[in-house]
Amino acid sequence: MANNTNIRNKKYRLSLLTPTMKRHLDLCVSFYGASKGALEFRKCYVWYTRGFSGTKPLRIGVFSAGSRLEMIRLIEPVAQTHN
Repeated sequence: MANNTNIRNKKYRLSLLTPTMKRHLDLCVSFYGASKGALEFRKCYVWYTRGFSGTKPLRIGVFSAGSRLEMIRLIEPVAQTHN
């Protein structure tokens, strides 16, 4: 039973994670500017997705992203990656 609850909690957290990440990205871009904001958000992206299965390819891809739009494209699939 505890394992089922843990899985439900992870799925719930993932459903909240994507909007939170987008908001954080927008705040970084607003504060640092478009280019530096996206670069600064890279480390946050890795931190947000740590511990969720299936996100490693996304975390690797984030280091080639250099704009807000590219980051958004990497944020959106986060909630779908957990099995």
